Amino acid sequence: MNSVTQKRAPLAVALRSARIITGLILLSFVTTHLVNLILGMHSIALVEQARPYLSGLWTGPIGSLFLEITLTIHFLLAMEAIYKRKTLRMSANDMVQFLAGLAIIPLLVPHVIGIGATREIMSDASYEVILKFFWQQDPIAGLRQVLLLGIIWVHGCLGLFMWLRSKTWALRSLPWLYPLAVAIPVFALLGYVGAGREVLIAAKAAKAAQEQVQANAPTGGQNSAVSGVDPVGVDTPVDEARETHQAPAAPLTPTQIVARSKLETSWVIRGATGLVILVLLLRAVRVMRRRKEQIEISYLHGPTLESKTGPSLLDIARHNDLPHAHICNGRGRCGTCRVRILEGAEFLPEPLQLEQDTLERLGCGPDVRLACQLHPVGGVLKVERLLPPDYVLERKTKPPREAIQ
Repeated sequence: MNSVTQKRAPLAVALRSARIITGLILLSFVTTHLVNLILGMHSIALVEQARPYLSGLWTGPIGSLFLEITLTIHFLLAMEAIYKRKTLRMSANDMVQFLAGLAIIPLLVPHVIGIGATREIMSDASYEVILKFFWQQDPIAGLRQVLLLGIIWVHGCLGLFMWLRSKTWALRSLPWLYPLAVAIPVFALLGYVGAGREVLIAAKAAKAAQEQVQANAPTGGQNSAVSGVDPVGVDTPVDEARETHQAPAAPLTPTQIVARSKLETSWVIRGATGLVILVLLLRAVRVMRRRKEQIEISYLHGPTLESKTGPSLLDIARHNDLPHAHICNGRGRCGTCRVRILEGAEFLPEPLQLEQDTLERLGCGPDVRLACQLHPVGGVLKVERLLPPDYVLERKTKPPREAIQ
């Protein structure tokens, strides 16, 4: 392995690990919020009691800053992975995860910046106040939050399951995780609706009581005094209800803080969108500048395929509808896509550290490569798929069947 490869390989592994870790953190963020919302099926009071131990972990100064840093790192790592992709043709699962990932920034940024703005305006914004705002004043913002949690949940679960499918120690937990992946967001939505129903019922009762007081008022002065009070306490969450909670030394008014947060949100979303477009353009330039050569791949007991250089051996097989085992969906973790090189080894680049580590862990010889990590650079190649296309990891300790019959 040449010196350039040796220098780049540890960095590639570190970046991949960082992407997994930051993804798990963001999945933890959305999980705590969804679990907190589930309690709304009982009452808003229970949601509020559990808030410090669930969603409240992310609303403090440290938690909010940590979330912002994690989101930024994960987004930049995703852009790096997109730039390095040999092809944008991908499976349905990867496409859903890719599109969901692109939608996270414009949905999550308003939430993260809003947390900071709320902390400046109010010492402690309760779930009741937030739910009143979402259900009575800005239902669109409430729907945006529900959509945000759903998209992050789908994006995170797809990545989590792809990661766990390549781990033998996780096989016992997957049958339990699949139902949870569906149940948690469904029950969270029911909790959100239940809490909203409680808010609307309380607002209706407060309005009826106010009307009763106004009807029984002996003079117009009392009538006028009562009418100036918002029935649910959040008529103008940043100008009236929150004004009493504003820190005395705050240099900005609540209205100014909200306007600033909206401006920051707009610039961050524009910057993220511009970065995505720039990365896609740079990737297109990089791909066009690479000299394409024709390659021929012959499979033992299978067809012969022709392709241009660039895609991995696994991508070439999938683009030609050739069944091929790949439990981790081409991430180089499971090793189920491994092939034996029968002819044309001289046309192949040396394996990078990720592929080398997986092959060594599986005890493979020098003539075995991972189809998902192998990018032929030309010539004629003859290979043998070592595992059947429908192979799944087993909990048994015996080695898998190493050839397609």
